[in-house]
Amino acid sequence: MNAEKRKQNREYLTVFFKRRSVIAFCCGILSLVLSFYGVIAGVNLTITILGENGFASFNHFTMIANALAALSVAFVFPYTVQGLLRKRFTLPKWVAVMHYLSATSITIVFVFALAFMSWANPDGAFGGSNLVTHVFCPLLIL
Repeated sequence: MNAEKRKQNREYLTVFFKRRSVIAFCCGILSLVLSFYGVIAGVNLTITILGENGFASFNHFTMIANALAALSVAFVFPYTVQGLLRKRFTLPKWVAVMHYLSATSITIVFVFALAFMSWANPDGAFGGSNLVTHVFCPLLIL
């Protein structure tokens, strides 16, 4: 009876870790695409509207947070593939810390956009590519 229960628990954990890896894989792909889109759209916006160098857009915390989020998801991505193959999703501590750091910075962007920018300038906060950088990326990273 006890051996059967352990086998059942092991099967449950295997399914749980595989489901967790699939969810991390899907959210990782989506957040990587949206983060890169937000960064590229911000650089294009800086070049076309302001007529400045595209890297001047990295003066804004939103761009830095989205670039950090894209980088951290890119580092998490190989471990999700490994988790799918081994049926166990684990991250090294430095990757987890980097992911927490990006999640914290992108949460600051989300809260600031909702609390302050939405009142002062709703089109600037949620218009065009800013909807991706201020809302969708933060929700996916969390």
